[in-house]
Amino acid sequence: NDQYLGVTSASFYIQMLVGTSFPSILPTAVADSIVLSLAYSGIYGDSSATHEVSVYELGESLSSDSTYYTTDTFDITGSQLGSVVVIPSTKDSVPVNGVNQAPQLRFRLNNSFAETILDHAKTSAADFTSNSNFLNYFKGLYIKSDAAYSGSGDVKGSIISLSPSSSINSVTLYYRDSDTSSTVKSYNFQLGASSVRSSQIMHSYPTGLTTDSLQTPSALYVQSLNGLRLKVKFPNITSLLADGPVSINKAQLVIKVKSGTTDVIKANSGFFITYDNISGNNVLILDYNDGQANGLLSDGEYKIEFAQQMQRILNGSVNDYIYIAAAERQLNTQRSILEGAGSIKLNITYTKK
Repeated sequence: NDQYLGVTSASFYIQMLVGTSFPSILPTAVADSIVLSLAYSGIYGDSSATHEVSVYELGESLSSDSTYYTTDTFDITGSQLGSVVVIPSTKDSVPVNGVNQAPQLRFRLNNSFAETILDHAKTSAADFTSNSNFLNYFKGLYIKSDAAYSGSGDVKGSIISLSPSSSINSVTLYYRDSDTSSTVKSYNFQLGASSVRSSQIMHSYPTGLTTDSLQTPSALYVQSLNGLRLKVKFPNITSLLADGPVSINKAQLVIKVKSGTTDVIKANSGFFITYDNISGNNVLILDYNDGQANGLLSDGEYKIEFAQQMQRILNGSVNDYIYIAAAERQLNTQRSILEGAGSIKLNITYTKK
């Protein structure tokens, strides 16, 4: 919960896959427990915030042939499979069977879930012989977190970042061959790189934060997790052509980070600069290929070089605006709060033809 940008929530859907060959399950087998493990990557916001992580069964299939967006939602079915209240510890190792493993979120799901999986393995063993068979039976998981917005400061709560390709990501079923057996066996279902997954991101912005006004506000916002971007328009730039054609040698847009807004969440390290091409698609500007248009953050400001794009604007071959979006915006929750009115500078060096 960001006092500037409002509430951002993140959750995800993921396939649960059979890994190595599934063992033969005896008719007398009994479930012991079932454990979810997810490898931490990092945390954004208040690292001391409490999370309630909840797990549900996915009610519809995910496909590797489909394109999914962070606004997409999928059905979930049945009751909650498990939950835990936790303060994420993203830097401390976790003991698993006496061996320390990398930092991870690890907790028991409901025993009824373990019993359901085990009972199905007894009666329908073929569903566990391949991923295609298994996914017809069990579509996957939906994992969400509700963070507590307690405390003070600019940012309350946090968003947990997980490592999608880690071998730690799994659902481990523990069972015994019979009620009288003291030997606990286990099997790992995989939630790793081969699993189709889709993140869901929801933003709830304060009233009046976003606007299509031509007036430059006092603060501007660029946000990761496919959040806010800027549209910068140059309505009077053609005045450079008053005395005839010009050749643009340099076009540099300078935007400063607003002081005091990076205490908890860092500003974006860089930007993607895009435009709408003739087909209506939003694409990177040509300058990006020269490595100059990524607007890297340095000494509290971004300097965006876009001489080629500015020349095209003057030539009338593209629209007179660009978009500024967070680089790698699907991978982090950084955001940049920028100074607006009276602060932005456009520096142009040109030669008369």
